[in-house]
Amino acid sequence: MNLNKMKTFWLIILLLSVYTIHGQEERKYLMIYTNILQNIDISHPQLNLGMERAIFKRQSISAGLGYYYKNWMYSEPAKGINVNMEYKKLLAEDYYVAIGMNYGKLSYGDTTINKMLYDLYLKIGQRIIMGRFNIDCFVGVGFRYKETRITEKVSDNYKPVDITLLGVRDNEGDFRTAIIKWGFVFGLNLKK
Repeated sequence: MNLNKMKTFWLIILLLSVYTIHGQEERKYLMIYTNILQNIDISHPQLNLGMERAIFKRQSISAGLGYYYKNWMYSEPAKGINVNMEYKKLLAEDYYVAIGMNYGKLSYGDTTINKMLYDLYLKIGQRIIMGRFNIDCFVGVGFRYKETRITEKVSDNYKPVDITLLGVRDNEGDFRTAIIKWGFVFGLNLKK
């Protein structure tokens, strides 16, 4: 899939999601949250914050924003953003299934390494509600399309190391791969 088609796909999904949020009358809760595991990820940690809102009975939609700040694995600074959206359906009192998408753009390294990530995933999880606080644990699988570009080399001796399992030092190119999503989310209900 070429880049323009991928961007058009993500834009259509985003616009449909915004329309869904705006067009609903019933709103039972509004929650602000962070995925703690993304904050301490060793390869691409990101400070992240999101909001989740009920749209129908036992259904919600969320949107989040993250900022990449470091690559701890190689002690390198990193910079970039991550945007995600998700639709969630409650199955039982505390359990849910969700489908989501993610877009990330970051750069890091002794050279200028630029990555763009597109994820589409399905996950299951359990939410524990304690008053105004929520704890959410989840696991899921999905598909990732990643573009890696080296735009500036520090020296002619630089050669990227291929560690595709971790996705840290990929060779330059476009990659498609399966992914595993897991996380531990802490949330605060702003409105019930």
